[in-house]
Amino acid sequence: ITNGFTVVKTDFPGEFHDEIYRRTSEAIAREGNPGNNLLPMVPQIQQIYDHPKVKGALTSILGPDYIMHSHRHPHVNAPESIGGRWHKDSYWGYKKMRDHHPRWVMAMYYPQDVTVENGPTGVIPGTQYFETRPENEEAAGIPMTGEAGSLIIIHFDLWHRAYPNLSGNTRYM
Repeated sequence: ITNGFTVVKTDFPGEFHDEIYRRTSEAIAREGNPGNNLLPMVPQIQQIYDHPKVKGALTSILGPDYIMHSHRHPHVNAPESIGGRWHKDSYWGYKKMRDHHPRWVMAMYYPQDVTVENGPTGVIPGTQYFETRPENEEAAGIPMTGEAGSLIIIHFDLWHRAYPNLSGNTRYM
């Protein structure tokens, strides 16, 4: 928590995550990125957020009355992408009031194994306390890799980015 992130691993079988990956891929191929409409298109994703380990982690961080924000679209990291820049997300319609207490988190689910090669999300530990990007952020960044079923929970104000996808496969989050 001090570093601004934690990783939770669900224990659903691999076929469950394969199905979510397949359905996400089909939805995007059919309609383009569905934006915040992904959950109705792939309702199995809700089971990830309802998993006892995930609920326990979110309750420990946010308290028992947390709610899911409507912003929950798939982040697609295509093969041979160059990745993204280090950034903090905005608060959509609210002042960019930064709060060092964990009132908002981002919970990012990987439906496939994520390695350094296929473009994981990266974080810079402890930077939820920084208004500006730290110097030498490339050396400080950590790629958040994990097996299918991993959920990366980060403080909303943590500096993060997509790493380049050097593989031949699309990475979804």
